[in-house]
Amino acid sequence: MKSLHTPKRASAAKWLAVFPLLLLLSCAKKEEAPFMEIKNVPATQFLCVAEDVSQTEISTFAEKSIGPLFETLGRQGRKPAGNRQFLCPKWLGPDVKSTIVIGIPVAGEFPVASPQYLWKAPAYHCASMLYRGPMSGLKEAWEQFGRRIAEQGWKPTESWRQVYRYWVA
Repeated sequence: MKSLHTPKRASAAKWLAVFPLLLLLSCAKKEEAPFMEIKNVPATQFLCVAEDVSQTEISTFAEKSIGPLFETLGRQGRKPAGNRQFLCPKWLGPDVKSTIVIGIPVAGEFPVASPQYLWKAPAYHCASMLYRGPMSGLKEAWEQFGRRIAEQGWKPTESWRQVYRYWVA
């Protein structure tokens, strides 16, 4: 299984969101926990921006980055081809800076100015859990998700994704 790889690195507000929490896995078992869904996610083209941030800096990074991504789409006369995602190729821990990628799925190629870039994420196999609520509950949701993963005997990779179905700024 390939883990998430970001080919380029670059140097939102309160939100209420719905998060299918996606954690890349090497699944040793085929059983699915009742609250989790096992997914095969196809390769996806993203308009991205990335930055090395600690856990507490993610919201600040999102606040300054999401608007410009949508502005780029607007200038190109394009619309998102899916829900925005936060991707982390390798989580180093809450107090250590990890590369966080904010990506909006897009169709096709088009010119993009740095620090934004286009990236085709490879297909992957993952466990998914749906979280509904404010950002303040996200840490507990990830902890619960991690416990459920461990209970199943699965070994997660260090990569993760969050898919934002709804975003209220």
